[in-house]
Amino acid sequence: MPSHRLFHELSILVSVVTFFLRCSSSTPSTYIPIERIAVGSSGGVTGYGRVYRIERNGTIDEWELRGGNTFIITTAKLPASSVRRLFDHTVSLRLDTLDINETGNMTYWIEIATDKSIHRIRWSSSDHLPDDIVRWYDSLLRFCRYAVSSND
Repeated sequence: MPSHRLFHELSILVSVVTFFLRCSSSTPSTYIPIERIAVGSSGGVTGYGRVYRIERNGTIDEWELRGGNTFIITTAKLPASSVRRLFDHTVSLRLDTLDINETGNMTYWIEIATDKSIHRIRWSSSDHLPDDIVRWYDSLLRFCRYAVSSND
């Protein structure tokens, strides 16, 4: 079980990431009740992929995609309060308004799920994506990798 220090470090990481990635636009007028955020990538010659799924309750799952099958690798459990800002910032990015569905040799994605729908943006080249989305994807990956690696 992760220590109190890990929770403190993750909270600081989330605070710093959120501070630097604030959008210049105002908070959306419509609240999106996101229940789950998933980030991942897959492709290449092998079709191998990795997915991290963050639940509002603080559970972070790491999944591997291989040969058309999905395998859970590990799960970390953090306090729900430690992921709240991740969800708040994801809402502020308004991913639900983006229609990006590009595949390529390597494909990357962010998926948001509410109790009523799932919306995914995916791309193979970040050249045409808003900088906020690219930075947010990278930040979510770092956060998830740190959380699951500290779970050992």
